[in-house]
Amino acid sequence: MTARILRASLPILLCAAGFGLVTYGVLGHVVPVIQDREVEKPISELEPDRSQNPFDPPQDPWGPPPQDPWGPPPDSQIPKTVLVLERETNHEHEPALILDVTRDGLALLDSGEIIRTYNPGEAPALCHT
Repeated sequence: MTARILRASLPILLCAAGFGLVTYGVLGHVVPVIQDREVEKPISELEPDRSQNPFDPPQDPWGPPPQDPWGPPPDSQIPKTVLVLERETNHEHEPALILDVTRDGLALLDSGEIIRTYNPGEAPALCHT
């Protein structure tokens, strides 16, 4: 009788351990995924402050370069903002990553990080929809 219980307990324990690992993978395990997103920034935030840089080249002894004969463009044509790509890291669950991998929506970088290959709102590369 004891031998039968011991013989039956090993497969039951292995099934319970497998069920626990699958549950952990679905509900608890998250993986960091890098995603690029476009952000509009004012040009003033992107320009470096040259007033404090001691390595600026000296001013030209012959004066400033000649002005454009047609004058500067009107203020309405000068862009006030620029689209800049920013990287953010999202932590996602395994089932979502598996779905994205099957649709070619994730790539592995040389550094070992996972990056999303499409923007939110777009379809992945191999998505047939």
